[in-house]
Amino acid sequence: MSRQLFRNILMAVGLVAIAGAAYAGPAKTWEFEVRLDGKNIGDHSYTVSSSGAQTKITSDASFDVKFLFLTALKYRHSATETWRGDCLTSIDAKTITNNKKQIVAGEKQDSQLKITSTGGAETFTDCVKTFAYWNPDILDAEALLNAQTGDYVDIVVTPLGDDVVTVGSRDVAAHKFALRSTENAVGKPVDIKLWYSADSWEWLALESTVSGDRLLRYQPVKVPVDTPRRSAVVDRRISFYKEQW
Repeated sequence: MSRQLFRNILMAVGLVAIAGAAYAGPAKTWEFEVRLDGKNIGDHSYTVSSSGAQTKITSDASFDVKFLFLTALKYRHSATETWRGDCLTSIDAKTITNNKKQIVAGEKQDSQLKITSTGGAETFTDCVKTFAYWNPDILDAEALLNAQTGDYVDIVVTPLGDDVVTVGSRDVAAHKFALRSTENAVGKPVDIKLWYSADSWEWLALESTVSGDRLLRYQPVKVPVDTPRRSAVVDRRISFYKEQW
């Protein structure tokens, strides 16, 4: 396995290390099988629960990539975020890649969110969101926080039309999008495809092409596809995307 492929896999998976945003309702769970070129390399799960205006998101990932019968990449990740409304208020994320440990932590105090990571520290006064794929409101975002590295990444979202995603034995009508980092964004380039249910706008799947044109995919095992989800942003975006399609 080349070092570039190794780094690209970590970047793609790191961006789904945890996805959180405001949510009101019963707890929801997402479970994905992580595949590289169609081969299962591990799993990644998310749980979102809320109490009043506060939302808590937990994430756990575990996968191993083998090369010539040896484990070339061993990845373990766990994270907890809390949100108030649409904004991040705290984060505690730990990642171990082989023997390398990364930490991203922060808490909002007096209208300031200070994020400390292995690479340094940064303070935010505006509302901050992570790469919250399960929340379609991120389609309106201009920048997102990488919960693995602590980078605040400028992004652009492009609609790619209608598609179908298989969830278990069921084919689900979906809307497809590309989420990419801008040319001058910090960190490694981001180029990710996302799918959302056409009816409920729940997150269904993710893909990213890594070094050597290898395909990393989050294949849904369990997603809350039948749960209605609407927001002012989604309603506004529906009309916009229909015009684009």
